[in-house]
Amino acid sequence: MTTRQIRKYDFLTGKRVRLIFMNDIHTSLRTGDEGTVKYVDAINNIHVDWDNGSGLALIPGVDLWEEIE
Repeated sequence: MTTRQIRKYDFLTGKRVRLIFMNDIHTSLRTGDEGTVKYVDAINNIHVDWDNGSGLALIPGVDLWEEIE
C-alpha cells in the first residue's frame, strides 16, 4: 500500500459529514445523520463522531456520505 492510498480520505479529518447510506443492519445510524470526522485509519476507514453518540466508521466503496459545511 502506498502513502497516497493510505491518505486518500485524510482531507476529511475535522470535516462534517451527512450519512446517505450505511450497509449495516445493526446500526442505529440513519440516512441524514451527521457527524464530525475524527480520523482516517491506514485502510481508509473514516472514523466519525456521530451527533447521536455513535462512533461507527464509514467504509469507502460500501457506505455513502456527503461532506457538509
